[in-house]
Amino acid sequence: MKPGPGIFSQGVVLDSFDPGTQDIVLSWHRNSPGTQVLRIPSDPVNETWPISLLSSVTLNEAVSSGDIDRDTDKDLLLGTIWLENLGGDSWNDHTLFTTADSPDRNILTDINKDNRPDAVVGYESDGAPGVLAWYQAPQDPTQLWPETVIATPIGPMSVGVADMDRDGDLDVVVGEHSTSDSDKVNLRVMIFENLNGDGSSWQQHTVYQGDEHHDGAHLADIDGDGDTDIVSIGWTHGEVYVYENTGCVGGPQPTPTETGIPPATSTPEPSATVTETATPVPTVDVTPTLTTTGTVTSIPTSTITTTPTSTSSATPTATSTVAPTATSQPTSTPGSTSDWAYSDRHYRQAVSIGAGDYPRTDKSAVIPVDFTTALNAVGASGALDVDSIRVAEVSAQGEILNTAIPFQFDPGSEFNPATNAQGSLVILLTNNTPAHATRHFQVYFDTAGIGFAPPSVQPLITLATNQQDEGFDSYRISTQTDLFLSRIGWWILQSR
Repeated sequence: MKPGPGIFSQGVVLDSFDPGTQDIVLSWHRNSPGTQVLRIPSDPVNETWPISLLSSVTLNEAVSSGDIDRDTDKDLLLGTIWLENLGGDSWNDHTLFTTADSPDRNILTDINKDNRPDAVVGYESDGAPGVLAWYQAPQDPTQLWPETVIATPIGPMSVGVADMDRDGDLDVVVGEHSTSDSDKVNLRVMIFENLNGDGSSWQQHTVYQGDEHHDGAHLADIDGDGDTDIVSIGWTHGEVYVYENTGCVGGPQPTPTETGIPPATSTPEPSATVTETATPVPTVDVTPTLTTTGTVTSIPTSTITTTPTSTSSATPTATSTVAPTATSQPTSTPGSTSDWAYSDRHYRQAVSIGAGDYPRTDKSAVIPVDFTTALNAVGASGALDVDSIRVAEVSAQGEILNTAIPFQFDPGSEFNPATNAQGSLVILLTNNTPAHATRHFQVYFDTAGIGFAPPSVQPLITLATNQQDEGFDSYRISTQTDLFLSRIGWWILQSR
């Protein structure tokens, strides 16, 4: 691999931007012809990794990925410019905010809980106040994005976003930067608390004073106690700082620890909650909470709504059934309802899924479904056409957000499409879901005889055999964000 064109790397992001590919996007500090992409080959050990120019547009700083235009593929945020993924290695640039300042760090995340990825940006500044702001993504992200200035810290070139006080919204963490030794004693790492949950009001909390930060303020549960700690680095030193979050009494007040990083352990996830007429099953602390609201809408004749009678903290199973109560509705036809994502399907089921106490990234939720009971409740007959199932995401007000949500239907052990169409529906909560946030979906389906094509599925996990890892025969398992090598005969996956 030949050397990169810039002085040093300022932004790196690993993601899949076209089906079946894994790419590393690179943003260089100065002397760069643009934003580059390093493609991971199918055999990364023996094949050359091709590097090419993704776009001539660059801001020479951080880069983040996410589905900005909500068309199911990943786009790129460069700061005050974003690159739209048109597919086939083609990209189009859009300015989201016009300014003479230089954006440095950026993060894509949903600050105001409207299911659109907003931009948090810290601007370049050395030893002087710099702008820390977030930009609200509009309905049409190709237009300009409204700016909300959070604060003007000294050199806000270390930025992180997480629910630091566990109140269900996203807060912003910033480390201050200056290359002057005399400034170090005054430099801080701070949490800006999202007071109203929508990003309109912020309160500053100082975590620690006396450290310099650059490209730091990374957030993770270092000690495995269920809250979010801060890990940071700087420009003027070679140290790694860990600030342990020891509680949120009176506001976030983490205690700094600058010596040693304790080994991380996995954080237990909250139990799932199913609200429907179902038989409780044992609690398993593995999935987000979900609520099946039970509104099965029929086109053209009627709508049915379930009457919830019990709540269980559990992982839903295929034995859970929906027992709806039918109410009449005037006849309508496909296409006459503006919020009907799939007009060629005659039925849909409303589902709401909550993240629980922890933020989620590309997390799946398992939902029990009984299509036979739902069809009978609206006076319909016929066998379920499994190929007709589709999932769309909507806002809390029913506005269609994404008509191509990844999902998987697993038939139950006694599944019969005509008489017992029960099973489990696995829905992927794409991108980031803040802690305590709720996302809303509609499950569309129909009966056999129309002839629906099966859904197009992009594999999220790939397995390669006949791999070598440190001289041992191994399996190679790749996901959207990670690579694992497992030596044959071992029970433990060795992460690389």
